[in-house]
Amino acid sequence: MVKHFFPVPFLFFIAWPGWLRTQVAFDEIAEEAGLQLMGKNYGMAIADFDLDGDDDIYAISHGQPCRLFRNNGDGTFTDVATAAGVGYNGTPNTAGWLDADNDGDLDLFVANRDENNVFFLNNGDGTFSDHTFLSGLTAGGRVRALLFSDVNLDGLIDIYLARLLNENILYLNIGNNQFVNFTNASGAVDDQISMGAIFFDYDNDGDPDLYLTHDANQPNILYQNNGDGYFTDVSEVAGADIATNGMGVAAADINNDGYLDVYVTNLGANSLLLNNGDGTFSEMATAAGVDDAGMGWGCVFLDADNDGWQDLYAVNDSYFAPFPNAFYHNDHNGGFTRVSGGSVPESLQPGYGVATADFNLDGLMDMYLANYIGEIGNQLFENTSPAPHHRVQIKLEGSQSNRRAVGARLTLEAGGLVLVRELYGSGGYASQNSYTLHFGLGTATIIDQLTIRWPNGGVEVFSGLSV
Repeated sequence: MVKHFFPVPFLFFIAWPGWLRTQVAFDEIAEEAGLQLMGKNYGMAIADFDLDGDDDIYAISHGQPCRLFRNNGDGTFTDVATAAGVGYNGTPNTAGWLDADNDGDLDLFVANRDENNVFFLNNGDGTFSDHTFLSGLTAGGRVRALLFSDVNLDGLIDIYLARLLNENILYLNIGNNQFVNFTNASGAVDDQISMGAIFFDYDNDGDPDLYLTHDANQPNILYQNNGDGYFTDVSEVAGADIATNGMGVAAADINNDGYLDVYVTNLGANSLLLNNGDGTFSEMATAAGVDDAGMGWGCVFLDADNDGWQDLYAVNDSYFAPFPNAFYHNDHNGGFTRVSGGSVPESLQPGYGVATADFNLDGLMDMYLANYIGEIGNQLFENTSPAPHHRVQIKLEGSQSNRRAVGARLTLEAGGLVLVRELYGSGGYASQNSYTLHFGLGTATIIDQLTIRWPNGGVEVFSGLSV
């Protein structure tokens, strides 16, 4: 069932009926799908680049051309990178889709380790043009994280680069596909051993804040957005300045209290920062049962069984340290149970980036995993959990806000649950999740209320939506 709403801005609302699930299950189908990419794979960027209704994948590797896997809609993918003009061959550490000019189609940014970055402008006909020099986005190298957000809430998507032992860069979008370096003026500076990073609204004040992870026991940094694209370091007072061997980072409301919590993968025990709702965080990884001790890289939150609670997948480089990947099921009480033992997602490969999307549009969230020089290449985990709960997926499109509505917050009330999702422009490590927001509803058949807070501050409320 599909429902369309046409407020300004507007959203697409998709719902599936379902029943009580019995377990979480995944099948590995990369070879059948045409996604078993071999090589020095780092991560991926997921989005519907051709606007045909299903998500596609831009897969990045070192030493070979990147692939643009177009979703054929039948469970298979076709590499169209060469025809599209985005078969970049270099040392990309991450990439992401963004609508830089708010024209409705997605552009592509590739951030590199050894060379300057590349910005591909979408021509609107399935091809892309290199617009790097004209955009002012040439500076790069040593990039570890690529973020998109509208930091000053002017309706244009900005770009943040976290760089290893180089000054990070905040590129402010000034329109007409032009960007300027706003780093020093913004206050969001960092020249340490930067790794993963994320924009998210930790204090629920309507603007994107910035969290930066570091390797080598350098304290992480939490920058609070002052509301105008200028930032204040609140790491210490917020209790977010943990010092570990940080790698990837993801945010989600794990206990459905309306505040976004933070998970950090490390070399060693991973970290979970529980948002206390008063501007501070408490480290709860051990208590919550998610302190996996491997060589952590990517991580992603997803409601795998549509019960209304966010589950967690943490990726390890199992060639560096003999720890498998871990899938944690949310116990609904602030804790998690590791349920991946002996299952397909456990995957003893050299994992790096991971991202999530519903690739086959069956209402269940799948995962695509990048393995670096692994024995079997990248892996596609198709969610085959039987008898799912009810669920909805929502696609946003802004008109007064940035076109992809990055930074929007949705609050959904159904069946006694209050669920929060925020639309991020990046995720985990070297990866980007689908722009489609997914809500598991458990046994609820009615959405009592859906509240959308758009990035420009506008609020819309929908009530009594049947699923």
